[in-house]
Amino acid sequence: MKPGLKVGMSASLEITVTEDMFAVFDEEVVHPAYSTASMVKHMEQVSRQLILPFLESHEESARAKVTMTHIAPTPVGSAVKNVAMLTDFNEKTVTTEVVVKNEIGVIGKGTVTIALLPNGYMEKQLKNIQDKIATEGL
Repeated sequence: MKPGLKVGMSASLEITVTEDMFAVFDEEVVHPAYSTASMVKHMEQVSRQLILPFLESHEESARAKVTMTHIAPTPVGSAVKNVAMLTDFNEKTVTTEVVVKNEIGVIGKGTVTIALLPNGYMEKQLKNIQDKIATEGL
């Protein structure tokens, strides 16, 4: 990581809830509201946005862990703000606390841990898995 990353730094991401963010199972809308899956995606996105300026050219990142609570529903058209605050980091991981709010109040919160990896690590791991499947089957 480049110098300058500090505990307490924050980043924000604002989105508007759209129908493609609804809770869907088996291609059927279950709830016409902001889904937990979409919330997790945006929590990860704002956390990654926070660290991107500090990644070295030889580094990449990947979500390693998310723990979260989806507190309240949010309908289509609502403004949602995700704020990630850096709480811990070392040479292998970065951890953020994320609070998600709509116009009324907090709708979610959680912790995102991002792994710091050398470039090409994920591609190498995927190739190893593909090779293993090809030789050993499922």
